[in-house]
Order: sequence, then structure tokens, then C-alpha cells
Amino acid sequence: AAAAARAELASAKAELDVVRRQVADATDEAESVRAQLASAKADAQAARNEVSRATESATLLQQQLDRESELRSTDRDEADAELAALREQLAAQRAELEQAQDELAEARLQLGLAEKDRAGDAADLREQLRVCEARAQDAEARAA
Repeated sequence: AAAAARAELASAKAELDVVRRQVADATDEAESVRAQLASAKADAQAARNEVSRATESATLLQQQLDRESELRSTDRDEADAELAALREQLAAQRAELEQAQDELAEARLQLGLAEKDRAGDAADLREQLRVCEARAQDAEARAA
């Protein structure tokens, strides 16, 4: 009976050793899983940080693009306003030019009329001079 008890004890010890090895293996495996989980958590945090930086960078880039677009729009509006002002100035200058051309044409017309009047006056004066000279000659002839 003692031999049977010793054999049973030896069997129980062997079984206990097997269970201890299984527990040690399970503990090692659990530690490995914990290490992998910690590594995965660190990788996930790094990925979140990278996403956060990329989002922030994209936001800053979008703000810069919005500002540039606004500046281009403002520049375009200013250029359009300046162009409109220049067109108005050009129209005013064209109107002034047309008025000056009309005034020049009127002045030329009046100058032409004045020249005709002077030419007519000169012809009248020459005629009067001829008449006076003829009278003077007649008077001299009668006096002689």
C-alpha cells in the first residue's frame, strides 16, 4: 500500500510539474502578449500623433490657400476698379478731344470766313483806291 501511495505521489508530482510548466508557458505567453499590446498601443499613439500633425498641417495649408485666394480676389477687385477708373478717364479724355476738335473746326471755319472778309475788304479798298486815283487824275487833267 505504501508503494502504491508512493507511486501515486510520484504521479501527482509529475502531473504537478507538467501543470507548473504549462502555467510558466502561459505566463510567458501572457507577458509576450502584454509586450505586443504595449507595442501596439505605442504604435497606435504614434499613428494618432502623426494624424494629428497631418491634420494640423492640412488645416494650416487650407488657411494659407484661403488667404491667398482672398488676396487674389482682393487684387482682382482692385485691378478691376483701377481698370474701370482708367476707362472712365479715357472716355473723358476722348470727350475732351472731340470737343477740342469741334472747337478747332469752328475756329478754322471762322478763320476762313475772316480771311474771305479781309480779302473782300482788301478788294473793296483797292477798288476805292482805284476810284480815288481816277478822280485825282481827272482833277489833275481838269486843272491842267
